[in-house]
Amino acid sequence: MGRLAQLTGERLVRALVRLGWVVARHSGSHVILKSAGRNALRSEVRWDEIERPTGLDERELTVAAGIIEMLAMRSGSAPPNWTCGVGANVTPLFLDPGLESMPRSLAHAKAHAPDALRRRNLYALPDFLEVR
Repeated sequence: MGRLAQLTGERLVRALVRLGWVVARHSGSHVILKSAGRNALRSEVRWDEIERPTGLDERELTVAAGIIEMLAMRSGSAPPNWTCGVGANVTPLFLDPGLESMPRSLAHAKAHAPDALRRRNLYALPDFLEVR
């Protein structure tokens, strides 16, 4: 986690995107993703200038677009143009570990997940990656 804390700008965003996908598949990386999200929001990332990631499959790109758009909106910035062209995941993907096994939290996430995620069939609690 120490090396991740030193990343900024484009390198931080790329790491954040990769970690988002890892978290969606393996719950053990959730704390690292939160740390990367906090770093991204605290750094002066120009969200609208983030280039579309290459080398990602369709599901990874969906996670990337959702996370980048969510963080851009939270920072008061416009997301990059390419995110609006990334559609929804075919099946629901839960970014908060264990969410699908908690019925009330799952219902809350489905109703109140950040719009950038929910539109893409990605689910997390409303405060997912929020900096406090």
